[in-house]
Parts: sequence; structure tokens; C-alpha cells
Amino acid sequence: MEKKTSKYNLWAYTVSELVSGLGNGIYTFGISLYILAATGSAISFALNLMLSALPRAILAPLAGYLVDRYSRKVIVLVSRISAAAIMTSLLLFSTIYEFSLPALYTATILLSITSLFTGVALSSSISSLVQQEHIQKAVTMNQAASSFSMVLGPIIAGSLFGFVSIHLFLLIQLIGLLITILVVSTMNFKLFHHTDPAAHHEKFVESLKTGFRYVKNDQLLSILVIISLVINFFAVCVVVGMPFIVLEESNIRPAHFGVIEGMFALGMLIASVILSVKQEFRFPLLNAKKGILAISLLMLCMPIPLIFSFDYFFKVGYFLIIALSYGMIIIYINTPVGVMLQKSIDDGLKGRVFSFLEVTGQILSPLSMMLYGVLFDFIGGTWTLLATGSVLFLVTLYLIGRPLLRKFYPELENSKSLF
Repeated sequence: MEKKTSKYNLWAYTVSELVSGLGNGIYTFGISLYILAATGSAISFALNLMLSALPRAILAPLAGYLVDRYSRKVIVLVSRISAAAIMTSLLLFSTIYEFSLPALYTATILLSITSLFTGVALSSSISSLVQQEHIQKAVTMNQAASSFSMVLGPIIAGSLFGFVSIHLFLLIQLIGLLITILVVSTMNFKLFHHTDPAAHHEKFVESLKTGFRYVKNDQLLSILVIISLVINFFAVCVVVGMPFIVLEESNIRPAHFGVIEGMFALGMLIASVILSVKQEFRFPLLNAKKGILAISLLMLCMPIPLIFSFDYFFKVGYFLIIALSYGMIIIYINTPVGVMLQKSIDDGLKGRVFSFLEVTGQILSPLSMMLYGVLFDFIGGTWTLLATGSVLFLVTLYLIGRPLLRKFYPELENSKSLF
């Protein structure tokens, strides 16, 4: 019976994330186009992004505390119902009156908050929803759903924009939320759930200290958290650098750059589908190390068209391959790290640990974006990418060195694959 329920939870979780991601992708892209078309201001667009990120960084600790203390299913349902109420209110407001930036910005803040609680609750629930042997499949299928939404959402939104009312984008998001509410309501969140009785008695500040001490005292978990932060920090180099070196330094046309950008999501989708049917990684930390080293080598290879003179379409093809490879490798890294996090963290502490990752990720990303924005402007794409690739390579060899791998995988004592 448990096995049957686990499989149902797996598919229900995937469908919920696919529908939610697709609706959110269409809505977000459509609203972004609307803001740019209505104001012609990059500042207005950037402000919308900032208002989406800021509440997540501020409220993530509270989300983790509540997720470990109360029913995760109830938190997901309340968050999704609240999001549906926000979309309904915005739809009614814009129908009676007119669209206004203050109304959109308010909706952005409120939807960001509901999304935070939903995300932390669901991330913390994977090991409670499915059997241990299905965790990797759940992680990869969720990534596949996310990647599919990243590819299809903007395409649908771009096709609809200019031909239909902006109200349709709100309606699509609302319908998606209602579907996910129905799907989540049928899932069993306590199938393999083990509660932490202490979490129900701890106060907020003490609860945060407990989560921090838990991460600090577990060497494997500490390494995984550091790896996640390193990936998030250095990955921004490609996010910021790709548009800069492709459009500014390589003079690739915007239409071709759009295809290159799409290759990131396509690579993620391909890798997610492959890993969803693959056996679970035997040595996930070693696989993560190989993946990060591969990312650093890609960074070192990215500036080659800037150093040597190549034909225009050769450069386009080259960057297509780089983008596709990068998307696939990111999933190759995220999957073993995600599976290890799910299996290494006590169920009653998952909310606090994942919210800790949320906070650090939200804090580091803006800092990393600012840093790389300055570096690309002042020293150029070639030296920035070469320096970042080299530093990432060396940091990875240090963080995930032979002694650490031998400690966790004694059977690989004489293996050459330890690097």
C-alpha cells in the first residue's frame, strides 16, 4: 500500500509542480513584457524583480520555522489558496479599474511570500512523500518539470502577448493554482514523515539556532551547504557573462541569442529526463565534484571565440553547445546534492535547513551579480571567465578533496576517479 501511495505522490507532486511552474512562467513573462511595454523603463522592470526576491530573503527563516512546526500539507494548501485569492483580487481590480504598477508590485510581493512558503514546505516534504529509492526520481522529475516550464512558459507568453488581453495571463495563473490545490489536497504528506517533538516547543530564535547547530555539527551536511553556496555564487558568472560576451563582445544578433538562452533550459530538461530513469548515484559527492569541475572547464572554454577569430555561425554554434552543456551539467550537480540533502537531514529539521539555504542563496546572488557586473564591465569577458573558471576549479579540488571522499566512500580508496 505504501509503495502504491508513494508512486501516486511522486506523480501528483510532479504534475503539481509542472502546472504551477508553467502557469507562473506564463504569468511572470507576460507581466514583465507588460511592465516594459507600459513604462519603457528598465528600472521599473528591475524593481519588480527586486520586490520578488526581497520578501523571500527576509521571511525564509520564519517559513522554515513554521514548516517544521506545523502541517506541511496545510502550509502548501494555505499558500496556494492565498496565491489564488491574490490573483483573483488583481484580476477583479484590473477589470473594474485599470492596471497600475502599484497594484502589480503589491501582487508581486504577496505572491513571492506565498511562493516561499510553498517552496520550503514542498522541498522539505519530498522524503515524506516518496520512498527512499524514489527520492532521486522525485528530485529529477521536479527539475524536468521546472525546465519544461522555463522553455514553454516564455514561448506561450511571447506568442500571446500583443494578441490577447493581459487579463488572460492572470486567468491562466489562477487556473493553474486551482489545479495544483486540487492535486495537493489528494497527496499524503505523512506517508514517511517523522516529526521532531522538540520543534513544537521551541521558540522562533531558539529554533533557528537549532537548525544552524545541526548544519554546523554535521560534516557532510556542512560540505553540501558550502557546495550549494559555491555553485550559486559562481554560476552567476555564466548568467551575467553569457549575454555580455555573446551580445556585446561577439556581436551575435539578438534573435540568435534567444536560441542560445533557450539551450540552457533545454539542457536541463534533457538531463532531468535522463536522470529520472537512471539508477541512484552510488557516490553522489564524487559526481557533484566531477560536475563542478566540468562547469569550471566550460567557463575556461567560453572565451575561446573572443580570443580567436571565427566565422559568425561557428560562434553561434559554439555558444549553443556551451549553453546546452551547461544546462545538463547543472542538473548533474544539483541532482546528487539534492538527493543527499533529502537523505542527510532529519525530517523534523528540513524546513529550517532549506530556509537557511534560501536565505544564503538570496543574499549571495545579488552580491555575486554586482561583483560580476563590475568585473565584466572593467576587465572584460575573457579575463573574468578565465579567472572564475580557474578559481572554481581550485576551490572544488580543495572543498571536495581526496581525504574527504575517502572518508565518506572508503571503497574508493584506490580509485583514480577521486582526482
